[in-house]
Amino acid sequence: MMTTPPDSGQLTAAQRRALERAQFFFLHGDDLAKIENFKEEIVNTHLRAEEREENYNEYGMLGGALTALRSVLGDVIAELSTVSFLPTAKRVVTLYNIQDFYEARTRTAKKGRGQSKDTKSPSEILVHFIENDLPNLPAVLIIIAPEDYEKRRRVLPTDPVFASAKRQGSAYCFREVGPQFAFFDALFARNSAQAIRLWRDWQERVGGSPRPYFALISQLRLLIQAKMVASRIYERRGVRFEEFVEKMLPADEDLNVMRLSPDWRREKLMRASANFTLQELVTAYEKLEPLAKYAVPLASDPFVPDRQLLAELWILEFCAREENQ
Repeated sequence: MMTTPPDSGQLTAAQRRALERAQFFFLHGDDLAKIENFKEEIVNTHLRAEEREENYNEYGMLGGALTALRSVLGDVIAELSTVSFLPTAKRVVTLYNIQDFYEARTRTAKKGRGQSKDTKSPSEILVHFIENDLPNLPAVLIIIAPEDYEKRRRVLPTDPVFASAKRQGSAYCFREVGPQFAFFDALFARNSAQAIRLWRDWQERVGGSPRPYFALISQLRLLIQAKMVASRIYERRGVRFEEFVEKMLPADEDLNVMRLSPDWRREKLMRASANFTLQELVTAYEKLEPLAKYAVPLASDPFVPDRQLLAELWILEFCAREENQ
């Protein structure tokens, strides 16, 4: 059973009592801000501010690299099993980005030499601990598995830990209903007023994250590819379509317009490409250089311009049409 996540900061009395009773939480989805906010609600429910330093630990970090569960399993179980020096305090552990929980991970790895076929996997060991030992301990385990649906990075439904969380009603899915998809629709339709409004909304939701700037660069690259395919510019150079796709477009499926999945993503870009000339798109891409440079400012930069202002000026220019068009 999937539990509907409450709005952070707006917990009802019943929801807060439920958080106080629960000892296991599996948070997943693509709305990273809401995931992190809900994690803080959980931690604050179980630990007072003065108790956090001695009784709260994190393994991994939001946005960090994936880690094999086997490498941290012993430390996590030991931490949760350790009784706090403060008699009323609990141990709280947050576990981020475990590769075992994702669909992309190969699940058919062979047993090592000397291992029995009956040897439990790290996920099975953790489930046994969660279901049999954790209820008897003054401890709370929070697992966070960020997802990216466009890149097909999703939690594996059959993973024992995730399956256990669903059975217990401890799995919370945070799907981002954000403005970014509508923003690109407006941008590629050359609707500057709506694009600016949605861009500001997106910026407000992600705070200082550089993610929108990187997404802008990535989507424009795909739009340029779509325009090249639609205009068959490769034929003027005597290149066959198959050769163009295989040798001149990126190998990565997420960077290659002809390999995007699902198909509707490619079809939207192909339709949108009709709104621009290839020269317009190439010129606009070249003008993204300052945004690419200052998306993540360096301490060594002598001067950092207002990237929000740069972005909005770029959007207005991108959406503008020449009078002779």
